This record gives sequence, C-alpha cells and structure tokens, in this order.
Amino acid sequence: MNFFMVGSVFMLFMLNADWTSNYVIKLAGFVFFAVGVFESEEHTDAFSHLKKPAWTSSAMCAAAAAAQLLLKLLKPADIAANIISILLCVAVTYMSLNLFRMFYVALDKHRELVTDASNIVRLGGNFQKLALFTAINVVCDLLNRLIPLELVSTLAGVFTAVSKILVYIFLLILAFNFYKVRTDFFKKQDSF
Repeated sequence: MNFFMVGSVFMLFMLNADWTSNYVIKLAGFVFFAVGVFESEEHTDAFSHLKKPAWTSSAMCAAAAAAQLLLKLLKPADIAANIISILLCVAVTYMSLNLFRMFYVALDKHRELVTDASNIVRLGGNFQKLALFTAINVVCDLLNRLIPLELVSTLAGVFTAVSKILVYIFLLILAFNFYKVRTDFFKKQDSF
C-alpha cells in the first residue's frame, strides 16, 4: 500500500500541460504504482490484474514525456505545440484517473482487507471530486489554448486556475484518506 499511495499522489498531480515536468512526475507515479502491485502481492492478489495497466501507463507516460521534450527542442508553431500538448495531457490524465479508478474498484470489492470500510468509501468520494475537477481543469485548459477569443480565454483561464487549486485541495484530502486506508490495511495484516 505504501507504493500505491505515493504513486497515486504523483500520478494524479497536475502541472501545466506543456511542462515536461508534469509528465516526469506522473511517470514517477505510474512506476511507484506498478511497484505497488508487486508489493501488494505479499498480502493479497486483489490488485494483480493492475500489473499490465500500470506498466502500460508507465510506458505511455514515458512516451508523452519524450514527446513533450521534443516539442521544447523542435519549437513547432504555437498552435501545433498547444494541440499536441493538450492531446498528451488528456491521454496521460485519462490513464492516471482510469488506473486509480481500477484500483479503487478492486479495493472496494475486497473490503475485507481493512477493518474500517468507511475509509474506502471516503476515498472513493474524494476521488470522484478530484476526477471532476481534474476534468474541468483539462477542458478549461483546452479552451484557453485553442480558442483565440479574449473573453473565452480569460474565462477559461480563471476556471483553469480555480479548478487547479481545487484539484490540489482534493489531492491532499485524497492523500490523507489514502493514508487512513493504508494504515488500516497494515493494521489488519499485522493482526494475522
């Protein structure tokens, strides 16, 4: 659970779509998450089906980081760079949200792994809010980058900033609730 927790926080963390560091941080999260699958096999096989999606997401994120780095080096036209950056961001964001959703569904199906299942329920509720504000952030960033109208760009920029702040808040709350699940998981494992 330690690697799942660290990996989840890193892979769900959001920076600007055109920053290479955004993809490097997410890549570290995917790798930690994939290692978490191996770590969890000592205690349960509930997460073993996540091996392939975790390593595939890691590879795709590495490719996105390389593509973003090439964009920085080649310096294509602004509109092309914006479109490529936003496509990379959407793909990597989808992969991170989907991988965490798959993890949560597996955790929810195996509530016997913890003593207090309400922590799992709270984790799920926080994830839904985080996913909503992450989607709003990506859509507003897309509008801000692609629509040249000043009013749309201004409003999208404001909504991007507000939603990014909310993403960070819910990510901290998710990390706190994940810590509770992790602690409960290890407490239950120690009791055996």
